[in-house]
Amino acid sequence: MLVPAAITARNPTETVTQPQKLSNRAQWLKARAARDFATSETLARGFLKKRPDDLAAARGLARDLVETGRAEKALEVWRSIFEQVPEDIEASYHLWCANPRDPRLASLGAGQIAILERARRFRLSEGESRPIHHVAICGISYCGSTLFDRMLGGLPGVASIGESHWLIKRRHERSFTTLSFEHYVDEEKLVPCSVCGDGCEVLSRDFRLGLAADHTDWYQRIGARLGALHLISADKNLVKLVENDPKLRFDALVMFKSPDQAWRSKLNKLPEGESADFYRAELDKFIQTWLGSYRHFLFDLKPTGKTIFLNFDAFAENPAPYAEAVCRKLGLPYSPEILTRTIPGHAVGGNRGSMANLRELDYSVKIRPLAPADLPQRQHAFIEGNELVQDTYRELMARHDMLLAGD
Repeated sequence: MLVPAAITARNPTETVTQPQKLSNRAQWLKARAARDFATSETLARGFLKKRPDDLAAARGLARDLVETGRAEKALEVWRSIFEQVPEDIEASYHLWCANPRDPRLASLGAGQIAILERARRFRLSEGESRPIHHVAICGISYCGSTLFDRMLGGLPGVASIGESHWLIKRRHERSFTTLSFEHYVDEEKLVPCSVCGDGCEVLSRDFRLGLAADHTDWYQRIGARLGALHLISADKNLVKLVENDPKLRFDALVMFKSPDQAWRSKLNKLPEGESADFYRAELDKFIQTWLGSYRHFLFDLKPTGKTIFLNFDAFAENPAPYAEAVCRKLGLPYSPEILTRTIPGHAVGGNRGSMANLRELDYSVKIRPLAPADLPQRQHAFIEGNELVQDTYRELMARHDMLLAGD
């Protein structure tokens, strides 16, 4: 697969995005998206040979090895991470479970060892993970995933977790960081449950600690915690999906808007009154993200289950047939009631505006056709004249059109 090169042209009618060869990092993501563990391991070890402090490559490699039954082989990678970041709960946990007397762990204090013991007790209390039907909503920000995730979560036997990666994040100043030993004790700074707020007994501190310490069977454990037969997640981002479940044990629902509508959603979040150059630079970055994400979903993603595509613009125009078709294709128990009301459940993250609207309406669902994108002419012409964007959108729509076709 080819990905877009940098966008430099300034003529809004010019075709501005040219394909280029995949970077090594993109090749690694492509291999992981295809569950090609041999290629993925080779590339990750190549990154680490050049840069032993590449923690993203190390963590991805270690998780892949654990999930594919090579935990012993993963220990050398966990050791490398621990030596660089001794406060890392995940690396510490795997080393401690393998050998509590590992001399490397001597740097940990009694309080940190107690946290590892607590994580281990909770992990054992979960028992063996059971198979669960996981539907992963894929896409980019503002693609309609929050609404659809919460709608599907209202079906019988179905639970939505929202953006599950927030389960192991905590507020730190004006941003968020992954749980560490230092942060574990401060429950009020965990990302709150969208229904219970802080102190949720289902998405509890110990449950989150167990996930932070050991990512194995991530979605299966979340589904079991929620008591679901079917779990809906809206992590969307391909990197997060391969990190949380290297085996990609899910059906994929890829949600997208038209390029103009997608950019309008992003544009609405940007500050007003900036220069034309500012918005042009933001549009350049957005197109890179849009193309990179959706071309991965179109051509690289190979989960163990199905992959279907849904255009949110079309769904908003005529919700019923598309909602029913999604459920039929994915083996979910459809009920038309989800088009008028959803059932709040324990979840995290999601579009704050969408969640605020649901709460304000007491979880009644209001689906309206999207307003015209009404972009500035130069921005619309820039998107319209980009051949790779338009080719990608046509391919997405071709997959979407299959949704209402017979099984």
